Amino acid sequence: MAIAPFDRLLLPRLRRAQRQRSYARYVQARWAERFPARVLPTIGSLVLQLSPIPATGQHANLWQALERDHRIRLVGSLGSGRSLVLINMLLHWCATQERLPGLFPILLHVPSATESPDATLARTLAEAGFANDRLGIERGLASGKWMLLLDDLEEAQPHIAEHWRNWLFDLTERYPALSVVATDHSSNPNWDCWQTWQVQTPDALILEQWLRHLLPNEEPALLLPPLLNDGRGRLVAERFADVAILAATYPTHGFSANRVRMYAAAVDRALRPVAGGDLPKVRTALAGLGYAWLQGEQIKSVYWLQPSLVALNGLVQVDQRGLVRFRSPLFALFCAALHLAAHHAWHDFDLDNPLWHELLPLTAGLLADPAPLYNAIRGTSPLTSERVVLLGRCLREHHVPIAGWSAAIIRALVHVARHELAYSEQIWRLIESMESVVSATLAEQLSNGPEGEAWALNVVRSMPSHLALNYLLDMLSDSRLSYATRQSAAQQLFAMHDPELTPRLISLAQRQHDDWGQLLVNYLLAHNSHTGRTYLQDQLHAGRIIFYLHCEPNGARFVVATASALLDDHDLDQQVHLHASLALQGCATERTAPALLNACTAASAPLRAAARQALLQATPSLAVRALGRLVLGDDVHWTARYEALHELMRFERSGANPLLLRVVTSQLPLAARLEAAQTIMQRQNETSERLIRLLEQPQLGNALRSGIIYRSDPQTQPLLLPRLLSLACDKTAFMVRAAAISTLANLKNDEAQAVLAGIVEHERHDLQALLAAIVGLGTRHDESGIWALRTIIIGDLPQQLELAWQQELPMGYLHEAPQQWPVASFSPALQWRWAEALAVGNTSADPPTSLAELVGHEVHNVRSAAAQALSNIGGSAARSVLYEALTGNPDRYSLTVAPVVAAQLANCDAEYELAQTVGTGQPLLRWVAANTLSQQAQPKPSLHQMLINNQLDPQTRSAMLTALSGDNHLAPLLETMIVDDHTPLSLRVDAVHSFHKLHMAHSEGLMLALLTSNHAEPALHVAALDCLVAPVSEASLNMVRQILRDPRPIVEVAAAALRCLGRVADRESIALFLRYAQHDSPSLAIPAMDGLRFLQEPTAIALLNRLAQAGGKSTRIRLHALRVLLELEGAIHLGLVRELAKSGSIGTRLLALEILLAAAKTPLDTLEFLRPHNPLPLRLRVAQALAEADDEATLQHLAELLHNDREALAIRSLALSSLCQARYIPVLGDVEALAADQTTPLMLRRRAIAGLRAWRNEPTTMLSLSQLAESADPASSAWALAILLDLPLLQEAA
Repeated sequence: MAIAPFDRLLLPRLRRAQRQRSYARYVQARWAERFPARVLPTIGSLVLQLSPIPATGQHANLWQALERDHRIRLVGSLGSGRSLVLINMLLHWCATQERLPGLFPILLHVPSATESPDATLARTLAEAGFANDRLGIERGLASGKWMLLLDDLEEAQPHIAEHWRNWLFDLTERYPALSVVATDHSSNPNWDCWQTWQVQTPDALILEQWLRHLLPNEEPALLLPPLLNDGRGRLVAERFADVAILAATYPTHGFSANRVRMYAAAVDRALRPVAGGDLPKVRTALAGLGYAWLQGEQIKSVYWLQPSLVALNGLVQVDQRGLVRFRSPLFALFCAALHLAAHHAWHDFDLDNPLWHELLPLTAGLLADPAPLYNAIRGTSPLTSERVVLLGRCLREHHVPIAGWSAAIIRALVHVARHELAYSEQIWRLIESMESVVSATLAEQLSNGPEGEAWALNVVRSMPSHLALNYLLDMLSDSRLSYATRQSAAQQLFAMHDPELTPRLISLAQRQHDDWGQLLVNYLLAHNSHTGRTYLQDQLHAGRIIFYLHCEPNGARFVVATASALLDDHDLDQQVHLHASLALQGCATERTAPALLNACTAASAPLRAAARQALLQATPSLAVRALGRLVLGDDVHWTARYEALHELMRFERSGANPLLLRVVTSQLPLAARLEAAQTIMQRQNETSERLIRLLEQPQLGNALRSGIIYRSDPQTQPLLLPRLLSLACDKTAFMVRAAAISTLANLKNDEAQAVLAGIVEHERHDLQALLAAIVGLGTRHDESGIWALRTIIIGDLPQQLELAWQQELPMGYLHEAPQQWPVASFSPALQWRWAEALAVGNTSADPPTSLAELVGHEVHNVRSAAAQALSNIGGSAARSVLYEALTGNPDRYSLTVAPVVAAQLANCDAEYELAQTVGTGQPLLRWVAANTLSQQAQPKPSLHQMLINNQLDPQTRSAMLTALSGDNHLAPLLETMIVDDHTPLSLRVDAVHSFHKLHMAHSEGLMLALLTSNHAEPALHVAALDCLVAPVSEASLNMVRQILRDPRPIVEVAAAALRCLGRVADRESIALFLRYAQHDSPSLAIPAMDGLRFLQEPTAIALLNRLAQAGGKSTRIRLHALRVLLELEGAIHLGLVRELAKSGSIGTRLLALEILLAAAKTPLDTLEFLRPHNPLPLRLRVAQALAEADDEATLQHLAELLHNDREALAIRSLALSSLCQARYIPVLGDVEALAADQTTPLMLRRRAIAGLRAWRNEPTTMLSLSQLAESADPASSAWALAILLDLPLLQEAA
């Protein structure tokens, strides 16, 4: 019973293992008989990696590839190692077959097969000791027991190869579990559903492993450099077969002259023990066999050659009929090459046969003089690209330059690579693999004078940068070559822009060169990378020269380029920049001017400054021409153009003035044209007169003409005055007219005065000109303009302004909101008026909503400006007009401007007129006059008598008291009014406050008397308590405490008492504070808690905590308790404040938010209240807090608010103003975009344009303002021009 499991389980496994060991011994024995086994005894342990096609970046050996795809096609060229991969896998299986149960790899060499595929497979299995009956074979194929390895499928005759492919495809279709590997050409079709792999080209790591196994007595570190870098070695390292042959020949022959001679050495080494003295005869016989194989003939072996063929078993095979077959196509081609080289039998070669493309290069490698072969390949017909490539391969295999032929072949190769892309990659690899031949040929040509140098330079220029690099460096450092050739090499290296070039250049710079070579190397180092510039910096610190100014003819150009590169690197120190700047000085010539001009347009400010300084040291004519090119050129950025313009303006001769006039009439940005115009106008020469004449030409544009007028001085330009007078009266020249009027205001002559007065008196359409004229009349201080100003401040101005609108506004829009008006159809003057009116305020509710409201806004602005002008003129006549405007009440708009008129009247020393207004005017005007007088510091004797007049209303008398506050002569009258019961109560209260402001010695006594009086009104008690300040006597404190001790005090009086005790910090009243802090009325609880806060009383913390948590208390009481707790205990109560700020009424939430802002370390802690779901007042308060903080973090959040188009207009306006005031550079681009965007709300756009004043001198801002000033929108144009010229906006000026 125990034997049954043994038979069923263990015995089959033992038999299978025995068969595997037997088959492994068979494979190893057959392999040992072959010639490659003697060359590669350790092939089973070598590393051979495969890569898939198309490439995926992955690599694997054949076993790993079969785990992924069990149908694999191996492709590659001759000698690529496909057969080695199969042998490697087979031998690896022999060493590890116990880990692969039930799998038997079967190798079938297709070209050697003489039978059908099925018969060949059966015979191979029988030779290996397997049963070869049909049923057994089919079972093995179906179960995946066999793994078929088909080698050299493409080497069989085409019909045989096709038969084998069909047989293979039939097997794989019938037996899905079958694993198959077949080697074939990549061009052969019909391999669908098969994965294509190729042998990975040997790299440094694989080569090192191979050399360690194949040459154990050699050091791989000594062999790798020639294999990777030397031309001959690189040819060997291209294919695994060549590496194996090198391993066989290296111990005795080292590196051969070329690859084919290495093959010959390997064959001789293998045959010498067998052939002995007959070795030449054997070699000749093998050559004949190879040539017969090439011709497709059947080869019959001779008896005396049998020992040699046996020695070459694996490369050559002799079948039972005595026919010789080559198992290695590469060896067959080598034998055929021996025959061709010996008999020159290449004249009948066939380019359509790919074998000849492999054979002829091998032949060239065997020839001492391959010129006849080259002639045969060249032929007599026109040279084709295919023949050129073949000639290149022959030259590479021969590996020795041939006079005449090498140069011709290389030139032809380069030509084909440049003009036929299909051959480019192949040819560049070919040239790279014969570097020594190319180098020798280039050296030969460079020694042949200018023509040879030109040939070499053209060839190298055509090469890819990685191939041309070494040749260019050699040409650069060769002092025997001409200046032009070395310069061209340097420029070619410069065009590469390869940072890896820097170490090579540094190594080159450390060698001794002539000055020209050193200058070129320094030039390349400066432009190649920062590492190169750092090396030059070290050289300068070491005291070495890097600028060779005496090198001609083009030395100065390279000095300029080198210095420019050093100045453009901000990481270099100031010493290097100083050396570079000094090197540029004196380099400005006609030849170096283009390079200096390029430096003047660089991004680096130090480089631009040094280049401009170098130009300024040239001749004036050259400097002016160069600067003019920078200013007027098309490809110059604005910063460089503006800097060059400032330098050009320093020249008064050498043709600078005509250039400046060209700038004025050009299409350059307005800022540059204005600068040039101002310079011209200051010189008072013929050019300035020409510019004055141009002012009358509308083609210059209104913005430019206005700017020129603003920047001009009419007193130094006699020709300017008549044109200013003409332009001031020209109603079609919008903006220019206002500029002319503003400039005329500075002229002290009657004609200008008359023009200004006439404009003020009659102009009602162009408010820009009107405001400019009003401001001008005020500036001149001439009383002859008072009448004209009177027509503004008293005349029918509202009707006249409204009529101007009605003349251009369609009837259907008279009752529409101004936002709906067809602005585009208006004249420029009315477009400006419309924009000025709608740009008012910060929210969408601020602009006027009707024509009447808009006119009222305009009336207020114009009359305010007129009042200011009258105040500036001064005198009795001006006072009379202002007084008449204040008291005459000519229209409904007068009251809105009354405070402004009263203020200007006070500036004219019109205290008497204001006092009269207080006594006789309307109640509102009386209050305005009294309030204005209260803001004046001068004595007001006329009000003393009027204050006694009981006929005046209490509000006016109260205003008088305010106006007379601080006058000690008023004390007796105030005491009388306080104690007089017939005086109105409100006036008595005001008298108490006024008396307190006098700081009289007996003030406390009077207040105490009021407190003790039983007949005094509570309002008087409250006023007296509010006027008690420290130090307070004990009697007064007792009286105040007594008020609070009353069980039922008057709320207002008790609140005032609590405020008083808190103000003087009375610690004896702590109990009173604690008592009233618990009161339900906020009027009493809040001042009580304030008293505890002033005293910093820690015992109140528990009570305050209870009040803050009390849900039944008023929210105001809870919030105030929290505010006091925050001051006493810190930020531990902020959470509760946040909760209160998130719900409730707007007022309560604002109060909580104020507490949060006061307690928070930074407004950023309250950003949650800036979210859109919060009410606008809360969000606006947080934004205001962010604006007040003015640090980097808060400015960033303000910038985010500004970027958000959906944000409220008020918040965006506040953010914009704060960011501009702080000159926050990151938002400059956004501010410029807002200013230029016509869809931006007007109020925000005007604020953006005004905010650009903070960056007015920034290049981008000047460009933006210039574009806005010349835009079609009159309002944007006027605003931008004012900012660009640093003028106040007209409303600001008014």
